Amino acid sequence: MKPICAIVVFAVLAMSSLITGIVSYNETSYCIELDINNALNTTMKGRSSYVIDADTISVYRNNIKNVAVRDTAYLAMELQERNGKSQYVMTAHSGCSSRKIFSLSDQRASTLLLILSVLWGVASVLYLRRRDPQRAVAMFGDSVLYGNMMFVPKDCRFYSVDNGHVDYVHLTPMQQQLMEMFYKSDKKMLSKQEICDALWPNKPDASETLYTLIRRIKPIIKAHGDLNIESDRGRAYILKHR
Repeated sequence: MKPICAIVVFAVLAMSSLITGIVSYNETSYCIELDINNALNTTMKGRSSYVIDADTISVYRNNIKNVAVRDTAYLAMELQERNGKSQYVMTAHSGCSSRKIFSLSDQRASTLLLILSVLWGVASVLYLRRRDPQRAVAMFGDSVLYGNMMFVPKDCRFYSVDNGHVDYVHLTPMQQQLMEMFYKSDKKMLSKQEICDALWPNKPDASETLYTLIRRIKPIIKAHGDLNIESDRGRAYILKHR
């Protein structure tokens, strides 16, 4: 899993939680407004007077279906412009704060998505930290990482570092010595003569033996370290990260 994928999934979950919560809040607010307006229309049916008294408010509140809104709902006479004329109009108000509307709205889906986004975020951070090769290097102290292969001098061993997993790479003594020479070289470049003198000091011509050693070690370092050994005009070999 790449970091960008983890971020995208987290962003989608978090945004979905926010949008779902807003939609639920707006739907609840709309239902409350519809409820109190219907209660007002029911209250004023058959009434000739638009005077707001205790009885009017009591009947109005009893006509509200949402019990949670009854205690805060109220009526008011407001001056409004209609057909170019100013006139007083009786209006219904829920008296609900944004916090109360939010508490009355169904936020279960939004909360679930929020929890999923948090869990995904935490899991992604832990996973990405585990697969970080540098973290594996830190665990082994004094070590050298190149590509996905790590050399630990105190153990004289090579390890494959992949997705946070560290596995021992089995090498023959000759392969081990060759890789150590590459890892100790600043430019990861060794001349053919340098290698032959180190591995076969008493052999007059070890070119064919060196060629065989390089050919056999290539698939190992490719599979375990994403590395390759390339020839430099036939005079030297270079260890490269693929």
